[in-house]
Amino acid sequence: MIFFGPKLEPGRIFHFPYDFGPPSGVLEKFLVVVDHTQVFYRLFVINTHRTDLQEHNSELRRHVLVIDRASHPFLDYDSWLNCSELLALRQRDADQHIREKPHDKKSKISTTLRDAILVVIEDSKLYSADDRDSIKKSLARV
Repeated sequence: MIFFGPKLEPGRIFHFPYDFGPPSGVLEKFLVVVDHTQVFYRLFVINTHRTDLQEHNSELRRHVLVIDRASHPFLDYDSWLNCSELLALRQRDADQHIREKPHDKKSKISTTLRDAILVVIEDSKLYSADDRDSIKKSLARV
């Protein structure tokens, strides 16, 4: 198998019907590529609201960042980037979706948001040192 590299680069936002499993199932979400392997994109999800747990748990709260509509005009309103959970999606599934629906590929995150993610990841207690280093390395090029 020849690896041609990811079609969606780190920092890229795209819209995708992501399967969160039970009980939520498949939800249409904006996702941010923060890293990749040869098979998977590693992602953070954009939500319209913070959960009660995110609001009341200090470690989770610091991992949920405002993503402003002014810098990301495809959003209907200011939203929240959830950096507390690293999702995975097969590159081939995302790339096929983008080929079929190229309008679902959006802009890159703003440099302000990228910098805020890097600050949160730097000393995050939620990720291993390897995950932190990989995310920081990927986003440093944004």
